[in-house]
Amino acid sequence: MKTKSSFSQILFFVIAISLFTNLQAQGQTVPGSSLAVNLRPAHTFNFQELPVSSKTTSDTELTTTKLTSNHFTGGLGSITQTACESAYTFFYSGGFGTGPIYWDPSLTTKVTWGTLIVDHSTSIIYNFNASTSTIGSPAGNCQ
Repeated sequence: MKTKSSFSQILFFVIAISLFTNLQAQGQTVPGSSLAVNLRPAHTFNFQELPVSSKTTSDTELTTTKLTSNHFTGGLGSITQTACESAYTFFYSGGFGTGPIYWDPSLTTKVTWGTLIVDHSTSIIYNFNASTSTIGSPAGNCQ
């Protein structure tokens, strides 16, 4: 019964905030208030792509794990802005761009999303094949 009560309270709060926000956007007076709300420009939102399942690797884990792989800090996304602004540590074996890219230093979890990958040390954007987890041809530069 406590769950229904909590849900009802949350639902009431969401509806109240929605009503208040709607009145603000219309520049109307909020009930119970003597202040008129000024009309403001619409808000803009920046959405970032996040991996459905990604493993975060801590600095401690990196220094205590014997790295048999190479790594680089870079960005990943399906649009240039997201790829350039995000920051992940990627791992690979052999030469850069010659094999799959992984989330972990033990090379067990391949990167399986995104269409662009960035090497932040050079700011070069590369095409990325998520089905094979491989880096493709250069596609531009981060500004």
